[in-house]
Amino acid sequence: MTSSNPVACVQCRSRKSKCLGRTESNGCMRCVDAGIDCQVVPHNRGRKAGVKLSDETLAGIRGKYAAKAHANKAGKRGRSPDYGEESGPSTKNSKHVASSSTTTHQPPSLSPLSTTSPSSLLTIPGSSTKIPTSSVRVSSNTQAEIGPAASRSSSIASLFAPKNSEKAGRQGLSLYMEDPITCGFVDEANGRELYAFFMQKLADKTFVFDVHLHTYEYARHQSGFLFCAILAIAAKFRPDMMDPMTRQRCLALAKDHMLRVFSDYEKTEETIQALYIMTEYKEAEDEDGYLLLGIACRIALDLNLVQPRPDYNERQNRSRIRIWLALYAADRRYSYLGQTAKPSMMPHDRIPQLCKAFTQSPTCLDIDHLIANNVTFRHTLASHMDAIEKDNSESIPGEWKLDLREEYYAIEREGEEWERGQPVKELETPHANLAALLAKVIIAHRWVHRSFRDIGSSRDAEAQEKERREALAVCIRGSLGLLETMTRYPVDVLKYGSDSTHLYFAYASFFLQKVFDTQIASIMLDRPSFAYMYDLFKRCAERLEQASISSTHTAAFHAGFLRRLMRSCEDMMQDVNEQGHTGQGSTLGGGGEPDVGILPEAPSKVPLESFEREVPHST
Repeated sequence: MTSSNPVACVQCRSRKSKCLGRTESNGCMRCVDAGIDCQVVPHNRGRKAGVKLSDETLAGIRGKYAAKAHANKAGKRGRSPDYGEESGPSTKNSKHVASSSTTTHQPPSLSPLSTTSPSSLLTIPGSSTKIPTSSVRVSSNTQAEIGPAASRSSSIASLFAPKNSEKAGRQGLSLYMEDPITCGFVDEANGRELYAFFMQKLADKTFVFDVHLHTYEYARHQSGFLFCAILAIAAKFRPDMMDPMTRQRCLALAKDHMLRVFSDYEKTEETIQALYIMTEYKEAEDEDGYLLLGIACRIALDLNLVQPRPDYNERQNRSRIRIWLALYAADRRYSYLGQTAKPSMMPHDRIPQLCKAFTQSPTCLDIDHLIANNVTFRHTLASHMDAIEKDNSESIPGEWKLDLREEYYAIEREGEEWERGQPVKELETPHANLAALLAKVIIAHRWVHRSFRDIGSSRDAEAQEKERREALAVCIRGSLGLLETMTRYPVDVLKYGSDSTHLYFAYASFFLQKVFDTQIASIMLDRPSFAYMYDLFKRCAERLEQASISSTHTAAFHAGFLRRLMRSCEDMMQDVNEQGHTGQGSTLGGGGEPDVGILPEAPSKVPLESFEREVPHST
């Protein structure tokens, strides 16, 4: 260490500046201005970068690297190396370094698997094929490196602890062949039962599986990602077979498989199916559903699923088209029903011809008719929505080229015609039965928005008033019709239904919430209508509570939302009784254009019979 004369007092040195005007008798200007004592304390500097190291430090470094070189040389000759204690850079003397480098200890005990050669660990038993390497590896001494990060709740690094000592010696084992059964989360018998449960109760709700093709052995052999996702989702509905903590580990394993798939660019039909079912049965707090669906759509476009592969049999090629149709329906659903408009990724060229040819095969399943017919009507709805979006972007508010009133009644006629032509009509198929009614609500919602953007136009004020009343009335009737339809489905349909099924009903609930929040209900609805809505909300909430498998289930959240709507309906009924307000003579609008996100008051009453007229008959 070297010493130097201080060039600054304590205060100036803390600010990394020199003293100004300091003499032996007077303090510096900064201390004088601050009214404090100017203290000068001698201090020593530390070693600067580049200064020669001491002999003791050099001896410690040489000893450390000599021990490592000795261990590496012994390992190459096939001998078990000695593991010496490494000395740090602050070693006091070379004797301590020499003694520590010769101190050895036995390596940790290994399982019988460690006696095999490293190359044999990458070979599938019974064949000469090596397991492909993966970006996610298991360390030879610890498994803590699996997963994206130890700090995340979905990481296997935190969920797998504590480890089983019997499995800690599996060196170089890749996640390529890992699944909940090989990891010990569930045994073979329960794994088969969970898989059979998924195919029996949940597969038909997603429209992407063929029970004759996607058998237990097929899924487990083709894709560990798909197999993990199926078991994790099935365990969500079978808590008697897998406790919640184990299920979270299983779900985390599926997510780590997803990371491996992305890093290895594994683009297969099974990858798309796994991403799709993880979107349809995602966790309640998961906000990445649209992102996963977008990745699935991109992989489908890269694989060109609409074109058959010559090396596939008929069922495998039909599975490719089935996945394509399901992705098209899901992509349009996110585009139309989201709180913000999502761009559509799936092309809609030749969709009607593809659906017609898809249902003419002798191996066609019941779900194939449902998804093909549903996609056909989605294509019809897409043509109307594209025309509306184009008119909104190209026309000036108040000078629209497209009449949304005509668009609504056109989709109503097309929906009724489509319903009459359905070959399969079952209560267990909400996607098909609700498609026509939901399409009318979607167009009516756009019509409501458009009607309140016409205030500054040159149209007749009375005609504008009448159109706003009509648009609000048909949208409210359609929303109540969707909720009324939900009460007619069996509880199991709601219990095992995917998020897209619940989205049909949630879209109606969200619009009705706007009706109450903006005070439209107190002006448009009479007391019998309030009583009908209160009873409907109650029946829907009770049905969803029966279908809820846990407090975090989508049905449970929707039931709580409907309970809040019941309280809003009660408060609105009380306000109407106290004020005696009828709404007659009031008009919409006024000065300036209103905010379309907060609908202003509407003037006319909607009679109770209007609601019941929109409710579809049970099929």
